Amino acid sequence: MKKDFFNGNIKPQYLSYMWTSIITITVVFFGCSGLFLFLYFKGNADANTRLFLLILAVASFLIGVGYLFGSLFVIRTHPKYKKFTKCFFNSDRYFANSDSDEFRGHRRGKIAYDLVVQAAEQNEGLENIKYPKEYRKNIILTIICLVLSFIYLAVACIVVKNIDMLPPILQNEHGIITVFIIVEAVNFILSFIFAFRVKKIREITIKEYRKKQYM
Repeated sequence: MKKDFFNGNIKPQYLSYMWTSIITITVVFFGCSGLFLFLYFKGNADANTRLFLLILAVASFLIGVGYLFGSLFVIRTHPKYKKFTKCFFNSDRYFANSDSDEFRGHRRGKIAYDLVVQAAEQNEGLENIKYPKEYRKNIILTIICLVLSFIYLAVACIVVKNIDMLPPILQNEHGIITVFIIVEAVNFILSFIFAFRVKKIREITIKEYRKKQYM
């Protein structure tokens, strides 16, 4: 039997969402930490600004580590630390021993929450389904593209801000912005393609799984 890293405390239909959200948020914080460190070492800011950037880098890294291990600890020990659960998760709906559908996040996030719940309900009863490796591969590629979109934006801002450090032939602000717009557009198209493949593979796999159940 496949080992459940969450100790069975997360409803099966929410397992993918939980892993995706934890990994994505952690990567974002680590990415911010890396960006602040890059600005600290490569920027031309004064001493006070560089110190502030270093503090932000350390803080972002610690928050990322704290969120990663904190969220896993809260899940694995649920419902022992209910107060901490409210700090890490916007609802108790994800937990196996909870019937609550209360949403504690900001109202702007309610639409995304409803979409997650709707998708999870479609996965209910598919606990034993096995998706092909291509399914997970395309999910990972989709997440990578989404993270890269933020990284490209940050890099573009850094390059434009420090354009005088580039070789004279490359010191063209409009050209640099155009290149990054093209890169972002290609990245967006790729993320859409990977996400579409995830959807298609999922639909085909579920159809075949349910067909075998009724045979």
